[in-house]
Amino acid sequence: MKRLAIAALLCTLAACVTTSEVVPTGKDTYLLTSSARGGLDPGAQVIAATKKANEYCEAQRLKMVVKKLDTSGVPMWTPERSTLAFACVAADSPDYSGSK
Repeated sequence: MKRLAIAALLCTLAACVTTSEVVPTGKDTYLLTSSARGGLDPGAQVIAATKKANEYCEAQRLKMVVKKLDTSGVPMWTPERSTLAFACVAADSPDYSGSK
C-alpha cells in the first residue's frame, strides 16, 4: 500500500504525459498530440511531443521543423494538451534553420 501511495505521489509531481502516434497529414508533414495531467513541470507535454517529432524525423535522416503548435490547459489546474504539426526536411533545406 505504501509503494502505491509513493508511486501515485511521484506521478502527480512528475506529471503523467502521454503522446500519440505520428500521423501523416500530407507530403512530408505530420501531426501528433500529447497531454499531461498533474505535476510541477508545466509544458511537459510540449517537450514530449517535440522529442517524439525529432526522433521520427531523425529516423529518416531528416530534421524536424515545427509548422504549428497549439496548447491548452492550465498547469496544475486542468490537463495540458498540445497538438504539434511538423515537417521532416533535409538539413540543407531552406525550411530548416536549425544549427548543424
